[in-house]
Amino acid sequence: MTEPQPVITSNKVTKFICSSCEFTGYLTLDGEVSELYLWLDDLGIEVLELVKNRVLKLGDYVVDREQWFEYTTPTPYSIVPDLDSYVRYLQQFVGKHIEGKTLLLSYSGGKDSTAALIILLKLQELVRFRLHVCYVHIPYLEPKINVDYVMEIGKRLGIDIEVLEPPRWIVRKYLMKEGLPYRRSRWCTYLKVRPLRSIRKVIGADFEVTGDRLLECRKRFKRLMALLERSTFISGKEFRPIYPLTIVDIVKICRESTGIVHPQYLRGFSRVSCTYCPYRSTYEVLISSVDEVEDPGLIDSVLRMSYEKWYRDYVDFSDFIRYGLWRYVPKVAKMFSLLRDSIRKEIEKGCARGAVKLGEVTDAYRSIWVKELPQFPTVSIEVFHEFLKKRCGILSKEVTN
Repeated sequence: MTEPQPVITSNKVTKFICSSCEFTGYLTLDGEVSELYLWLDDLGIEVLELVKNRVLKLGDYVVDREQWFEYTTPTPYSIVPDLDSYVRYLQQFVGKHIEGKTLLLSYSGGKDSTAALIILLKLQELVRFRLHVCYVHIPYLEPKINVDYVMEIGKRLGIDIEVLEPPRWIVRKYLMKEGLPYRRSRWCTYLKVRPLRSIRKVIGADFEVTGDRLLECRKRFKRLMALLERSTFISGKEFRPIYPLTIVDIVKICRESTGIVHPQYLRGFSRVSCTYCPYRSTYEVLISSVDEVEDPGLIDSVLRMSYEKWYRDYVDFSDFIRYGLWRYVPKVAKMFSLLRDSIRKEIEKGCARGAVKLGEVTDAYRSIWVKELPQFPTVSIEVFHEFLKKRCGILSKEVTN
């Protein structure tokens, strides 16, 4: 996860938290990294002092911090004074384009797609269009609670959500041949898209609604900033109703409109995903459990097969499992394993380093979902746009390059 999330303490935002790959960090309100932790068992070990010129170096081991701990700019703002006014604002730009059309929303259960769904339902009160909502379940990789939550949201909002899934035999075939999805081969995404393509043809969808947001990750920043420059929400056949919203807006909409919070957020996860998502960060791997999925024995067999086939000569099996090193190609897995060994040896020699407990991090992520939300400053989209151009000037150049 690359979007910094506000941490609420004593009814105010004190800092931001962000996790990416092996690291969890805290950011100041101005967006500077103030603490950076590498996970070692249930403790995050402070490594910020090892970072020079955005490169983390310990002995012979060098890790590019920019590559492995990336984040977007923290935004303690709201651009949505209230849901109704935002929906009326949206209507001005998209009303004539979607009038009488069929829209397809691929619902994930996460905060962004939930906010998009809520906004679409409110928009239907002003604009006549057909809305089809579907959820693609990935067998074996996904926690069982995800489908239960989707069904509960459907009941709360009074809509039907169609549950789809790729053929189970195909998922098993990929697992036994490719192993778990990893960062250079997310075969799960391909299997998720296929049912969506089929349903899109069946219902004759005119537009596909996406829950992309500007500050969700760096890769989307430049592309979606271009939409913001043109004040448009529709590009080709894609409709992005929430792309300019901040994480504050998204959480407010979800909490105020549904009355329930996804169990993964309540456990302290930064995002809703499969248990074996290669883009989970290490702290999320540490709080995950194989018992969450429907066939733990199958996953255990796949992990052992993958280790023997590709990772045996690179990392220790216990580290491979505990830290979810299957998320990376073997050489990257080895890099992080050696870095962790170096930190461990330093500590054994008596080198004192600051640390953060796993529970402290999960509490920080939970805070925006369980604590009373403070009054965040509300600005117009135009003012927010100017803020982004000033704050993210360096970021946009990095994305361009």
